[in-house]
Amino acid sequence: MKRLFLSTLLVFALACGGSAEPGTGEGAEGTSGATESEGETSVEVVREDLAEGESTEGETAGATPTETEGAEAQAEGPPCSTSDDCPDGTFCIGPEGCDVQWTCQPFRPCTRDLRPYCGCDGQTFQSSGTCPERPYAHRGPCEG
Repeated sequence: MKRLFLSTLLVFALACGGSAEPGTGEGAEGTSGATESEGETSVEVVREDLAEGESTEGETAGATPTETEGAEAQAEGPPCSTSDDCPDGTFCIGPEGCDVQWTCQPFRPCTRDLRPYCGCDGQTFQSSGTCPERPYAHRGPCEG
C-alpha cells in the first residue's frame, strides 16, 4: 500500500512539472504559474538562478506594485532614504513622489527586472520594477 501511495505521489508530482525536492528539476526556476491580467502589471517572482540584469518577464505572482506601495508607505517604520539606512531584515520603500517620506519595512521579494525611474535628483536610474532602490519622482526616464 505504501509503495502504491508513493508511486501515485511521484506520478502526480512529475505530471505537474514539479520535482520531489525543492530547488531541483523543472520546477526549480521559482515561477509562480500565475498569469497576467489585462491592464494589470504583475509582480515577477525572483529567480535565484538568474545572473544580475536578466529578466524573468512573463513569470508573475499576481500582485501589483501599486497595491503594496501605498500600504507600506503608511506603515510605521524608521524613515529612510536608501536601504542602507535600514536595520537588517528590512529595506527602504515608499510611494512615488519626492515629497513623500519612505520608511524601513520588513523585507519582501523583489523582481530582478530593471526598469527606468526618474530620481528625485533629476537623474534616471535603473532598479527593480517592484522595489525601486531609492525615492523617485516618477516611473520612466527623466524628461529633458
